[in-house]
Amino acid sequence: MQYWWIPAVVLLAALAFFSLAALWCVRVIVKCERRPEERVRSRDAASFPEAFRLWDEVWDRKPFTLDVGDAVLSGEYVIHPQGKKRVVIFCHGHTVCRLGEVKYAPLFYEKGWSLLLYDHRYFGRSTGDRCTLGQKESEDLRKVMAYARQVFGEDAVIALQGESMGAATVLYVLDREKPAFVAADCPFADTLELFRYLLPHRAHLPRWPLMPLAVLMGRMVYGYDIPGVSPIRSVAGSDTPICLFHGEGDRLIPCEHSKKLLAASKNPKSRLHLVPGVRHAAALAGDPEGYRRVLYEFMQDCTEEETK
Repeated sequence: MQYWWIPAVVLLAALAFFSLAALWCVRVIVKCERRPEERVRSRDAASFPEAFRLWDEVWDRKPFTLDVGDAVLSGEYVIHPQGKKRVVIFCHGHTVCRLGEVKYAPLFYEKGWSLLLYDHRYFGRSTGDRCTLGQKESEDLRKVMAYARQVFGEDAVIALQGESMGAATVLYVLDREKPAFVAADCPFADTLELFRYLLPHRAHLPRWPLMPLAVLMGRMVYGYDIPGVSPIRSVAGSDTPICLFHGEGDRLIPCEHSKKLLAASKNPKSRLHLVPGVRHAAALAGDPEGYRRVLYEFMQDCTEEETK
């Protein structure tokens, strides 16, 4: 009987261990490594030299900052010389900055669209003390859209493009905003589903009891509502056309996420382009011609009424 306390100590130790592990998992997301611009540029410039030449030497980039309350966003926009009131807003992925979106910019510019690229809170030149994988970023995006209307006109046609976290962000606003269309490269459909996959496959940790503890720690420590960020719910509540791109070899966000998002979309113009064998965020590099063809067919379908 003198050892009755041992099970209680073991239980408390296990709870403490799993709580710390859950906190670590959340911290990896919200306080992640921030790659400097030089690293982001070096990652993409070799594969997309023309895009960076246009960005560095040709386009007249106009910098801006936008105060969103608890952060100041830093970005740049490029006005297309044709002067059409059409602008694409780009949202980058986790750990990088707006330079991660430069590779996509020429695809839209050559079709007459102006460009607006910015750093999410916490990343690049923007301020902010944490990342929330789309929670606060989606509200920031709405403010960027309002800013774009000030620059390009209240009647401007706005489209959205995003990669990874940025792709999930542009989809997550669709129950509150109505852009002309969305191009989303390797998004996740639901944060809970993503965490359930990442825990055993990337962190090599059990889903239980880590998953409920991560949800609790996210809310208590960082104000991060993991179950609340569900792009697929926003897609299901919207009729905005979406064009999804995903590598079938993506082991960070499996392509099943994009398949589910397409199934949830109500718009018959929505489509999905899968690229066999390529990794996360590599669909454009893996199949540039197919990517361009699918995107341009989609854009034409979405803007045919405008051009009549």
